[in-house]
Amino acid sequence: MKNLLSIFGNFTLIFAAVVCTLGALISAFSFHVDGTIVIFVWIIASLAIALNFAFWRIKGLLILLVPTLALFIWRMPQILDGARWVINYITTEYSRWLYVTVLFPDAEAYAYELTLFFTAAGVALSFLLSVAICLRRSALLTILFTVPIVALTFVIIFNYSEPLFLMGLLAVYLTIIISNGLSPDSFVNRSFAVFPAFLMALILMGATFVASPPGDYSRGDAIRSIDHQIRAVASRLGIARLKMGVGWPVVYDERWGFNTDVVGISEAGTRIIHDVSVLEVMVDTPGVFYLRGYSMQYFDGSAWTVNSDAMQHYTHDWLARAAPALISIAYGIAFPEVSTPPAGISIYVTGDVTRGITYTPYFALPHVFLSSPYYFAFQKVEESILRLHERLPQELQFPNFALAGAATSMDEVNASINSRATYLQIDDSSAALLRAHAVDVIGINPYDSRENIANQVAAFMVGFGTYTLAPFVIPAHEDFVMFFLNISRQGYCIHYATAATMMLRALDVPARFTSGFVVTVMPHETNETIVITDRYAHAWVEVFFDDIGWLPFEVTPPATGFGPGDGRPGAGVPNPFSPAGHFFPEDEFLYIDWWDEFELGHDMGFDDFAQFGAPAPHADSAVRWVLIGAIVLVLILAPLVHRGVASQKRAQRFAQEDGNAAVVFAWRYLGKLSRFRRWDKLPEGIEDIAMKARFSQHRISSQERSAVVEYAVEFAEKVYEFSNPLEKFWVKFIRGL
Repeated sequence: MKNLLSIFGNFTLIFAAVVCTLGALISAFSFHVDGTIVIFVWIIASLAIALNFAFWRIKGLLILLVPTLALFIWRMPQILDGARWVINYITTEYSRWLYVTVLFPDAEAYAYELTLFFTAAGVALSFLLSVAICLRRSALLTILFTVPIVALTFVIIFNYSEPLFLMGLLAVYLTIIISNGLSPDSFVNRSFAVFPAFLMALILMGATFVASPPGDYSRGDAIRSIDHQIRAVASRLGIARLKMGVGWPVVYDERWGFNTDVVGISEAGTRIIHDVSVLEVMVDTPGVFYLRGYSMQYFDGSAWTVNSDAMQHYTHDWLARAAPALISIAYGIAFPEVSTPPAGISIYVTGDVTRGITYTPYFALPHVFLSSPYYFAFQKVEESILRLHERLPQELQFPNFALAGAATSMDEVNASINSRATYLQIDDSSAALLRAHAVDVIGINPYDSRENIANQVAAFMVGFGTYTLAPFVIPAHEDFVMFFLNISRQGYCIHYATAATMMLRALDVPARFTSGFVVTVMPHETNETIVITDRYAHAWVEVFFDDIGWLPFEVTPPATGFGPGDGRPGAGVPNPFSPAGHFFPEDEFLYIDWWDEFELGHDMGFDDFAQFGAPAPHADSAVRWVLIGAIVLVLILAPLVHRGVASQKRAQRFAQEDGNAAVVFAWRYLGKLSRFRRWDKLPEGIEDIAMKARFSQHRISSQERSAVVEYAVEFAEKVYEFSNPLEKFWVKFIRGL
């Protein structure tokens, strides 16, 4: 029985390590292999190795690894074709970032060759792991054999493995470490201890999962930090194709500010966060407020220039910003019974030195160059401005610009904006490529309405690529948008906003790049001063709609997690158009649980936060900590209760009326203890008494019973005394001895 358990324990560890290691590589690079063949051969190899070490432990069989692989390759040369193609593919991926020679550039392989290669690689890895697991039972050797392979999937490049493979490897490492602690001196017992050790590893990982749910994991931040350092070193050594950027926004002599003349996208590099105070705001209603700063209209392939807001007062462009506010006012007049009271926000500029900016919330009447502090009163918008406009009576559907002090019409504004080539400016070659990408990859109908096109582009962007605060800069000779979509596939808000803006322009939708701040006001923070730091600087897109004006669209994925969309609350595609739907400030994750209240397709309106249907964030936190406390309490009490119950039953068995049964029980108890410590020398007569109690008709006397029981208790104390802490815990509280 022990041999069977030993075989199965070794087999489980070897097979799991092989599957998780090569599975991580296969899943990260999306290699096409026949899983049935690969898994079957890996099972046979792992089982054969486990049988070898369970019955014979013939180390010399490891010498057969080289001739066995040579025989396989001789009989099936397609293995080498698969190996060459895998090496070519991986070096090609790395060559995008480093000056790495692409090996075997002419390599070709199909799924059959890849299957043969990974099958042979798994067999070879199982032989190596047999040394680490069966001979040495060494977690360190196991890590050395597996981590270099897995590291290929997430260092320097962003080819993420399936998380289950990484969790499986972690479980293997923990199982080896724990089983060594449980049975350090016996090969058979180490194999037997695999199963309780694996159970303990799962409990530890499960407790960690509950204590720190996926949304709270910082592993992505750690990996991005390591990746950033590797890139920085490679850049300094001159082996990086892409250099580290200059950061965005910029800080001048510890003074913070936007650059409203040039926004370098390709050279932006790492998002620099200083947590310096830039604004202080006070709002009389809860919600998420986008404070618009400025917009840019000309993109040369690497940087934005020409500030759209640096114009004279009452231009058509400025009125196009005012139109949504006038529509919301008209809606309140037309439907007073459903309109909400005006909201108010005061803004005081503290550390921001940007010139020519008046931070304005959507949808308030914009002003030009107000002196700080300034105040805005505006109509709260509970749904899309587009929907409000549709419901307005015909005579109110056109904004009354007289309210803003201008004598013009919406028709003139429409004609002016639509005729401005700057909001459709894009290089012809880039436009053709982006249009093809939008049609063929995303499935956008280029002849659809502006609203549908904008919705589809925004929905695609919020689910695309990898959000990271430390992207590489884009090579000077590359077009930023196509490089971002096809190669780098990573960045933060300015990268996503730029790509979305240019894709919209390629589809003949007027759009522009916009920056400012996003402020989240919780119910208990109303009418309180809120300090806004540079951490909340953000970029998004504005799209022009005829008869309505400029409307903002959120296009940046959630700024949290290990991969694309990882850690995103709620299910499905997040609402990219409502601040109450999804806003994730740079490097900051705010728990807002109102996602299901809003539908995809809304522009960013101010939703009614008075109708909260979900618990407050601190309520979720309290429930989590109660659950964590309950789990910890169970983990602490369970071994103690088990120890107490086992001790009580043992005392009852020692004191039972049948002396023969008590001695037999004590002898078996000694046998279990002897697995953890050898007998020095049995006291004279102890074994004879046990044999008589078990196999003869002799009735054991009270003195004989006492001699055996007392020795069993004394031997147990010696076992406790000479065991390491982990082994002692296992003996006393898990085994109950």
